[in-house]
Amino acid sequence: MDLDDSPGKIALSFAIGVFIAFSPLLGTHLIMVFMIILIFRVSKVAILTGALINNPWTIVPMYTTGTFLGFIILRQPLAKFPKFSLSDFSSLPDFFDKFKIILYPYLIGCTVLGLIAAMIGFFIVRFIFRKKQNPSLKKRESL
Repeated sequence: MDLDDSPGKIALSFAIGVFIAFSPLLGTHLIMVFMIILIFRVSKVAILTGALINNPWTIVPMYTTGTFLGFIILRQPLAKFPKFSLSDFSSLPDFFDKFKIILYPYLIGCTVLGLIAAMIGFFIVRFIFRKKQNPSLKKRESL
């Protein structure tokens, strides 16, 4: 089973999955996961678990936070953030004109947020699996 791998390999696989989850390339997450599974020897369970933190309940907060972070990184005023309404979807050119304003902040912010989340996830998962695979750590910490 995949979770019998070393704590470092499990943590790295999870971190790659988390980075993919924050990827701004919407709709390509599972394709990226399966390509990485085929090309590299990663923990399948860990990378899928990391990638699936992006789901219908989390996608809006993840991408909104990433886009706002991108505005901050690019030092663009948040006032430039366009207000979308349902009427914007009636004209595709109008929609794309508004979307262009947030494209770079979205791409950069989600990528940076993905790197941060992946690093945090790596250390947390590695810590958990080191404890799980080395019971002597539990005994030392309880003393």
